Amino acid sequence: MTRHLPTTATAAVLLAGALFLSATGGAVAGSMITGKQVKDGSLTGKDVKDGSLASGDLAADTRAVLTGPAGPAGPKGATGATGATGATGATGATGATGPAPSLGYQIVVTSSSVVTAGSYASASASCPAGKKAVGAGAYWLNNDDAVQVYPSSAGTSATTWYSESHNASASNDYITMSLVCITA
Repeated sequence: MTRHLPTTATAAVLLAGALFLSATGGAVAGSMITGKQVKDGSLTGKDVKDGSLASGDLAADTRAVLTGPAGPAGPKGATGATGATGATGATGATGATGPAPSLGYQIVVTSSSVVTAGSYASASASCPAGKKAVGAGAYWLNNDDAVQVYPSSAGTSATTWYSESHNASASNDYITMSLVCITA
């Protein structure tokens, strides 16, 4: 039996046919497999092309595990430039002028007559001419009973004040009164 070797043309045709089948066969196979056809859990790391997955392809809890702790703070940066000075506000209105200071105060001191235990005592004091009463105080010399102090004529006098009290102690006593007067 004699054997015939194929001619160059026949070999070229056979080679072209083999190349065509191999090229279209892979494309057809790739387009026919879908995710529904892949069994869950059957793919492994070696089945995935290196560098083909992005962080968005991973589940959120997986991304959280992959995020490491915050690193140490970096060095403090240089202080920035000072900003521009703001506009000056409007000047407020001038307030009213207050009263002139009171000068020439004087304290007038008087006393009641000595009263026996259980009796009432009173004293009065008046400012000299040109002065006005601004306050007064009074006390018993030897006991702690309260003494009432008030301006005369139900507060209408600007110069005379009165004091009065009941001597509830067991001894004779008297009231001392001080009236503060200022230049009117």
